[in-house]
Amino acid sequence: MATTNITTTASFNPTQPEVKLPSVSLPTFSGAEYKNVDNFWNKFVDAVDANAAIPKTIKFTYLQGQLRGEALKVVCNLTLSNDGYDSAVQLVKKNYADLERAATLLVKSFLDLPSMDGTTDLIQAFRVALKSLLKALSHKIVVKCKLASEILDKLCTLHNKASLTVKDITEGLRSVIEQQRANRL
Repeated sequence: MATTNITTTASFNPTQPEVKLPSVSLPTFSGAEYKNVDNFWNKFVDAVDANAAIPKTIKFTYLQGQLRGEALKVVCNLTLSNDGYDSAVQLVKKNYADLERAATLLVKSFLDLPSMDGTTDLIQAFRVALKSLLKALSHKIVVKCKLASEILDKLCTLHNKASLTVKDITEGLRSVIEQQRANRL
């Protein structure tokens, strides 16, 4: 993925303080790289979305600046507004955070691994690729496919993250269970 350096000083309203964003390299996202949507989104959240000092219209401008091709077309007709930004975020997530498609791509990546002839270098390359693919399948696909979307949303809100680790999920589920048990009393 290509990266774009963002350095800006924004002053929008005399009542708002000046916002200085550090120089950050953000990836672009075209929609063709489904398996990289989490990487793109997590970097965007950390650099832009999670910053409460940045107005949503500016966040929307940054988001549009990092989207390319099909992904940009998904949000290009939305109005530059707070609601437009919220809609853009939902559309990007809905269109590209498709767990079944991501699982299919990971399985395809596994099937596309070259056969080994027994040389040390090929065995090592296979081992590294296999470990990466299995980790991606287990953490991002298998666990999330087993959770109801409402529970997954609660866990993301609880941890204030778009992408969860296995530890986030297990600890979050403990909290959900405790809340549900308390509500029964």
